[in-house]
This record gives sequence, C-alpha cells and structure tokens, in this order.
Amino acid sequence: MQAKGERGFIAAMRHLYGWSAVILVPLMTLVIAADTALRYLASMPLVWVQDVSGLVLLLVFACGLPYSWPGGFHVRMDMLYNRMPPAAQRVVDAITAVAAFVIGVMLAHQGVLQAMRAFTNGETTPGSKVVIWPFAAVLALCAALFCVVMLVRLVDTVRSRSAQEG
Repeated sequence: MQAKGERGFIAAMRHLYGWSAVILVPLMTLVIAADTALRYLASMPLVWVQDVSGLVLLLVFACGLPYSWPGGFHVRMDMLYNRMPPAAQRVVDAITAVAAFVIGVMLAHQGVLQAMRAFTNGETTPGSKVVIWPFAAVLALCAALFCVVMLVRLVDTVRSRSAQEG
C-alpha cells in the first residue's frame, strides 16, 4: 500500500517491511499454536517458543517503524492537528520528524551495541539458548532505516514549506 506522493525508496521500504510483518506474525502464531497443542495434547512443550516469539514480536515492532510513518499509521492528535493551519502542521511535522529521528538514532545505536556485545560474548536467551545477536542486528538495521525515512520526511516537509513561500 503506497501512500500518496511516496518516493521510490520510501515505497520500497514500506513494501519490504509490510511483507516482513505478513510473514513474521503468522509464523509466530503458528509456532505458538504448535507449542500450545504439543504442551496440552502430548505434554511436550517447545521450550524455545516463548523466547523466540518475544524476539520476533520485537522484530515486528522494529519492522513497523519504517512502514507506519509514511503511511500515516502512527499515533497523532488528529483532532488538534487537522484544525491547525498548513504552516503550523508543517512545523509540527518537522519537530516530530526530528524527535523521531533522534529516537531512531538511539534505537539503532543501542541495537548495534547490543548486537556486538551479544556476538562477542555468545549471549543467548536464558531458557532456551536462542542466539540474541541476529535479532539485535535486525533491530539496529530497522532503526537505521527508520532514521533514513525520517530524514526524507524532514526534507520533504522543509521543501514543502520553501515551495509555498517561494
């Protein structure tokens, strides 16, 4: 689903991350259902399911960041925002893009640090020994791509303002 006026890179990002959610959520559901069935029907729970489903849920969130913003699926105070004049909306959009960019940078930075630490130390989940670093690396990648999306949105907001003034 391409948002109105979306550029090629942003559209490709949304397409990629939209499909990742389409794959990850049903996969997580199937694994949890299999665990539940095996636990109650055969008394053979899959010990790794809770760890993996938690990590996959984190990935779904991370994949949702670059997907949701360009499509307008993020949380916004529409009652107030829609009543603002266009110039005020652009200012709010710019401030929001900068704030989201900063949060994305922090997520990406911490994801890289966690991935490197987990890889170096061979960190795993406590219960089932699932390797953590790939999940942290994907989180860092998604956060970095979210930063790119927010920079594009900020540039578009500034250009929109410049075009209306000129």
